[in-house]
Amino acid sequence: MTNARSLTFTLDLEDHTLGSNPACRYQTNGRAILEHLEKLGARATIFIVGDLVSSCRALIREAVASGHELALHSATHTPLTQESGAALRPKLVDAKSLLEDAAGEAVSGFRAPVFSLTADTVWVSDLLAELDFKYSSSVLPAANPLFGLPGAPRAPFAWPSGIIELPAPVVHLGPLRIPALGGIYLRYLPGLLQAAVVRAIAPEVLLWSYIHPYDIDDAEPYFRFPGTSAAMSLLLWRNRRATLRKIEQLAGSSGIETGAPMRERVEAMEPDQLQVFEPD
Repeated sequence: MTNARSLTFTLDLEDHTLGSNPACRYQTNGRAILEHLEKLGARATIFIVGDLVSSCRALIREAVASGHELALHSATHTPLTQESGAALRPKLVDAKSLLEDAAGEAVSGFRAPVFSLTADTVWVSDLLAELDFKYSSSVLPAANPLFGLPGAPRAPFAWPSGIIELPAPVVHLGPLRIPALGGIYLRYLPGLLQAAVVRAIAPEVLLWSYIHPYDIDDAEPYFRFPGTSAAMSLLLWRNRRATLRKIEQLAGSSGIETGAPMRERVEAMEPDQLQVFEPD
């Protein structure tokens, strides 16, 4: 019997240029990430933005055929703080239906853009239950300059609606808690420290990493990310060349094994044993 901890890889399939780049680099880079994960024997969960589904149907079919899970990254890449229930509901209904048609299977998972499921947007957890989602992966259980929910449990928990939440794994770095296993944090953290980071995360936390197509795109010209400062855009643009190698190092870290897609890990849970959490 192994004592290794399971780590699930996830891909946020989104167009960070918001359609301003006709080259559709997100598809090329998304496919490259999936091919790399398959070489590592990993089956991932792919959270795709609803308005990209029609243009990515071939990639979606390939992903499902390879054993990956398809989940929804909201209808558009709009933070939940900018949405209203009346407007969001029909958009999610349409996006979920479109994705299920493309994938040929039910969609169980949801991830909010930029971890924007917070105390102010907790109403979304009720909407997800109404639309037959089974789990969410939308909470950063820490203070953050963008979005966070510092009081949230770090281990998987249940919203009052019954939706299971899989919070982003965070690690202490001085006074900060950061989701060091994914995105920009994964790119800038030295590879040799990855195993130490994993060991520092509490054992009850479900481990998962997240990556975006642009995280590996070292050939992309400098691009000013919408809604970000020039300094942040520069950080998001740099340190991309070694990302796939960082993923490989993470997958090969001592005490780590590649885990199943999120849907399968949720199905293995006992919901009655999870803490029910409701922000004050």
